[in-house]
This record gives sequence, C-alpha cells and structure tokens, in this order.
Amino acid sequence: MDGFNDVVLASGNVQSGIDPSVPSAGAAAAEVLLDAQAVLIDRLELVVRARRDGQRASRFRVADGADASRRCLALARLRRDAAARSAAAANRALVEYVGAQDGVLRLEPWRRGATADDPDHLDAAVSLWARAAAEVRDLLCAEGVPSAQVIQPNQYVSHKPFSDEERRVAINPASPYADAARAGYPRLLARLPALAARGVDITSAVDLFDTESRPVYADDCCHLNQLGNDLLARFVAERAAHAATCQGGMPLHEEAGRPAAAADR
Repeated sequence: MDGFNDVVLASGNVQSGIDPSVPSAGAAAAEVLLDAQAVLIDRLELVVRARRDGQRASRFRVADGADASRRCLALARLRRDAAARSAAAANRALVEYVGAQDGVLRLEPWRRGATADDPDHLDAAVSLWARAAAEVRDLLCAEGVPSAQVIQPNQYVSHKPFSDEERRVAINPASPYADAARAGYPRLLARLPALAARGVDITSAVDLFDTESRPVYADDCCHLNQLGNDLLARFVAERAAHAATCQGGMPLHEEAGRPAAAADR
C-alpha cells in the first residue's frame, strides 16, 4: 500500500530540515526505546499532546446555515489552525533533539538545501519510491512470489462527493498534509506506465471512493473509518487475487520509471 507516506511524509521530513529518503521524522520516536532521557520524553509528550489537540479540533462541530455564529465558525478555524501549528512545532522540536544525538537513528539533513516549497524534494521522494517498488517486485520474483501494489486514496486528491458532515471531519483547509498530497500524488501516478512496462503491478485506488456518498474518512489526515477500510480491503484483495506473475524485468540498479541519464543526473 503506497501513496500518502511516500510523498506527504517525505515532504514533512523536508519541512523539518531532513532528507526525504530517510524514515519519517515521526519515526524519531523510536529512540525512546533506547534513550529514556527526560528531555526526549518531554518532546515526545509535546508531540502526543499536539496530536490530541488536533483530534479535538477536528471534532469541533459548528452547525452550518443561517443560524451559525460567524464567531463560532471563526473559532473553529482558529482551533484547527493552531492545532496544525502546534503539531508542526512539536515535531520539529523532537527532530532537532534526536538529530543532535549519537543514536542508532540518523536523520540526514536535506542535502540539496531546498525549502519545503521546492518541488525538487517530491521528485526525489517519488524516484526513491519507484525504485523501491521495482526492487520489492524483483526480490519477490526471485522467490517465485507474485505481487501487487496499490496507491491508496486520499481525500485531498479525491473527487468523492462529501456530505457536510464528512467534510467537517475529513477536509481541513489548514491541513499540513493537503498541499504535499496534491503535489505528490500526480507524480506517483505519472510513474505507473513506466513501472508497468518494467513488470511492476501497481494499481491506483485514488478514485475508489469517487462514487461513494457515505462517509469513509475518519480524520482530516488520511485514515479511514470502518466502511472505508472495508471497501479498500476488498479492492486490495481483488488485486492480490490477480497479482501479476513474474515476467520481464531489468537490473535493480536501473531506476524504475526514469531514463538512465535522468536518474544519473
């Protein structure tokens, strides 16, 4: 299951000043298993608190229509914006601390010195994903195991008909994920023809909910409710049942989806 993590979390890495090729900045929390210093625990608590605040803000309901107070509507937006800023600040504090330690998790700086607004980091992240997809396919084929991969749906790149209720839950204008999803998903989908020619079986489920009027999203990030999970599970099971057999291929060192000259650059 690919998509959101490969482009959105990679973009989050760059916003935290680290390379999109390393694990998500949030994975820095793994250090707590090896390092129980109070400073680290304090920073982890900040991240947890910020995420809880974000969940509370996403549940803050204000009735639509003429009876809705403009002040209440503004308050709802302010709460969501503040929660997003708090989450970003808490994550940066955690990354800065772990990055300064000599632990097992190395957080490589964003080597090109680009900003999070520069699309270059998304191209790098998608190139890494395409190569990894091809290598996973080759590793499985070496054992005679067919495989299928799926690009997961996300509400910020969706044509789903949202009810007012689901929109309040699933769509956050201040979301720290929305811009990266909108910029990154087209880059992922653009690689599918070249990957298919390479023998990699990847199917897009981005449009899976385009005709589903019932609520399927559980929050304003990327997670699904039970119905959404059930529908996606059926889609994945169908793809797995018809997974491509192992045919064709190219050497692992050739980057999938890009000409060799472009990959070398």
